[in-house]
Amino acid sequence: MNPDEQKAIHEKYEKHIQNKEAARAEKEKAKEASQTDQYVCAACFDIQQVMLLPQGNQSCLYYARTLCNYNLSVYSQGTGEA
Repeated sequence: MNPDEQKAIHEKYEKHIQNKEAARAEKEKAKEASQTDQYVCAACFDIQQVMLLPQGNQSCLYYARTLCNYNLSVYSQGTGEA
């Protein structure tokens, strides 16, 4: 890898770190606002691993799976409720 490519990769990485820090700062600011103002809601969302249904120990069930279960979790930053 030549020095120009290394520099471009390093700049891209630095930009990524700056974006990460800015996103965390905004999240913290929204969390504080939701704890002090009842009209502000800050929430975190997480979609967990997709579960294929039906489940079983039989290998023939692998090809019969037609249903996907998506588990979406929501967490309120202000109240601490899930």
